[in-house]
Amino acid sequence: MPKSSRRLHPLAIVLMFVGSIKNWFILGLMLFPVISNFAKQFSFSGFFIYTILILLLFAYDCFRYAFFTYEIGADSLTINSGLIVRKHTHIPFERIQSIEQNQWFFFKPFNLVKLSIETASQSDKAEATLPLVKATVATEIEQRRTQDVPTEVNKVIPALATYQIANRDLNLYALTSLGIIPIFIALSWVYNRVVDVLPSTWQTNAGQSLQKLSFAYLIIVIVVVFVIGLAFSYLNILQKYYHFNLARVGNRLEAERGLFKTNHYSLPINRIQAVSFKQNILRQLLQLTTITTITASKQDDDDKNENITIMPVIKDNAAFSYLHPFINWVSLDAPKLQKLTPNRYWLFIRNSVATVLIPIFLCLWFLRPWGWLSLLLIPWAMGQGWYSAKSTGWLIENDQLILQTGHWFNRSLTVIPHLNIQSLAFRQSVWMTRTHLAHLTVNVRQGNGNQEVEVRYLPENVVRDIYKWYRQ
Repeated sequence: MPKSSRRLHPLAIVLMFVGSIKNWFILGLMLFPVISNFAKQFSFSGFFIYTILILLLFAYDCFRYAFFTYEIGADSLTINSGLIVRKHTHIPFERIQSIEQNQWFFFKPFNLVKLSIETASQSDKAEATLPLVKATVATEIEQRRTQDVPTEVNKVIPALATYQIANRDLNLYALTSLGIIPIFIALSWVYNRVVDVLPSTWQTNAGQSLQKLSFAYLIIVIVVVFVIGLAFSYLNILQKYYHFNLARVGNRLEAERGLFKTNHYSLPINRIQAVSFKQNILRQLLQLTTITTITASKQDDDDKNENITIMPVIKDNAAFSYLHPFINWVSLDAPKLQKLTPNRYWLFIRNSVATVLIPIFLCLWFLRPWGWLSLLLIPWAMGQGWYSAKSTGWLIENDQLILQTGHWFNRSLTVIPHLNIQSLAFRQSVWMTRTHLAHLTVNVRQGNGNQEVEVRYLPENVVRDIYKWYRQ
């Protein structure tokens, strides 16, 4: 190995091994019946075969570690990886946009972090990742990256604005989360997978045991499961945004958060394409807002498939004024949106009810008599349609397009500067032409992809005015 080459910290082997277990766990669960049958045919125990497979996986990760090296040169970072197919990633320091640091709590005593290095390339992920290195490596790379910058720029720049989440607000944010819904979906998926691999005798015994339980006891079990799911959702958000703080330093937003895993990331302000103010129905009642950004960035945020959260929770009436010092093109005052007239609400209610008619029909046909309960979906769908219509709003102000939509009892207001709109389109069906209505779709760059913001059933003259404004 060349003298300038460096290795990851030895504990990176453990990190790689845990990652491999996570990646292969579901497949191993699905192959459990196959492996069990194979073991019986050759008089082996399933435990013995799984032990061999785990040892092979660990050996593979040891080789991955041995073949992973990196070099910090005078003007570039080089990363070498791969066992059979060698990969050499060469990144000039001048192309590095940001360096994100992630640190699990058990690595803090060792001062070890994971580094994700982002450039201006068209990749959907960070161009380079150092799974586990000393935190000083990030400092060294940053110093090399800025060594040719004039001394005035290299001086420590004081924060122009700061924000830190209050404990009370964080508790309200966690308690009003609807994250319990995806938790139940995930639990049901895991349950189905486990049932598939359990012996049929176990399934029969479990079914007989459930039949013997009283109705009241079943209700208690359901309530306990619900409370556990709610507690899990609450604790997950609490640890995720623990000690969340945001600062504007020069032309960047610097954020740090997390209890068990500390996440520190830097976001160039010029890469922010739009800002969204989001509320679920519970937070609307409490007048709380979450502020996120749509960015042309590949930050390794935990909010997969979502935008980067820069203010998890803040009061409605203070959201715009508080955000303005961080992103100065955002107005100081909340906009007064134009709204749909109530006589258009029935269009949203009609569409929402139409989406539940087929599920209701199937439940009534195949799940008698319990299928009659599916009729409760009709008032729910009517409420959802009314909510979507009432949430719809639009405005052109300060050379910005401001759109508000409502879906699944979640409201989102998006502020998009004119220059950041990638494309704009409006659609009309034959029937909408007669009623002079149209759907407006605005496309904004998100990462290296696209995010659509669609507002439905706007007056046709409004959509045409927005289209003319965009073409100016």
